[in-house]
Amino acid sequence: MQNKEKQKNTAPMLLAVEGGGTNCRVILGTAAGQEIDRIKIAKTANIAYGDGSEATQNIIDGLFTLSQKHKIDIQRAHIALCLAGVSHTENRAKLQKAFQRAALPAPVLQSDAIAGVLAIDSDISKPRAIAIAGTGSILMGLKDDKIYRSLGRGFPEGIFSGSIIGYDSLGIYAKAPQSCKSPKLKQVFEDMIAAHSLRHKNGRYDIKAVQALQANYYAELFPALLQHYRTTQDAHSAFKNCIDTHLNAYVDVINHFSADSGIKDFAFVGSVAESFRDQITQQVHPKIHFQSGAVDALRGALNFALLTKDAPDALHLTKTPTITVDKFFRPEF
Repeated sequence: MQNKEKQKNTAPMLLAVEGGGTNCRVILGTAAGQEIDRIKIAKTANIAYGDGSEATQNIIDGLFTLSQKHKIDIQRAHIALCLAGVSHTENRAKLQKAFQRAALPAPVLQSDAIAGVLAIDSDISKPRAIAIAGTGSILMGLKDDKIYRSLGRGFPEGIFSGSIIGYDSLGIYAKAPQSCKSPKLKQVFEDMIAAHSLRHKNGRYDIKAVQALQANYYAELFPALLQHYRTTQDAHSAFKNCIDTHLNAYVDVINHFSADSGIKDFAFVGSVAESFRDQITQQVHPKIHFQSGAVDALRGALNFALLTKDAPDALHLTKTPTITVDKFFRPEF
């Protein structure tokens, strides 16, 4: 037992989590911000889902897994959490209580979008923004010690995310199954309906069940929808039109966001945004510049941990001035 204790690394460390509706990612770094290791848990880290307990447990499991792997003293670690759904006050309080029960240090909290912003550049004085479109979608930027944001209202509000495109597409199929000319896509819809009991025995759709289903399940439809979008020969495909409508709305949101905030430098995060990188960059205002290549949002979460290690109020979740620049319409199909 004593030998094991001697092997334990007692140097102060940084632990950070970045996660959304689909994945929970954890990174370990030195007190100077040098990365040591990272892991990904293919489970939700969005604490707005349900009562937040599932995401909270995934986060705690990830922290313990990485700290035990490297034999660090987690009690001495500085923990930063950059999470989807962090604005959900009630579930955020539950998460903090869960940390207390697990005897974990109190974490500093921010949204997963801020992790994306800090991945672009750790210097918070430089104006820039992140355009996230994965399971959910949000725009968030930093300028003049203020946070600017748009979208991120939670499912099923918003536009151009895997979950909302899946939700809208399933709605189109439910209203008119004959509109789906692709047998492969039709089977994907039917498998989803059967797996989650979304249809009554009389053939009608269970509206309550449809509305109650978590966003990440709808996001599972996106790969099949993207494949259909890229390969269909049907110029009148309702599902291709659904994606195009969301894409055009998202471009409008980016243009409005840039005009209102004055931010011109952006980066993408998320599989949906990356899948349509070329279309978006070609359609936005010519003064808007998107960083080439992927952004490492998990590294951004570690940057947030480093930033708050000695200044816990830096980019504080509730104290930092936040300006909402929402100008978008919710498409109806």
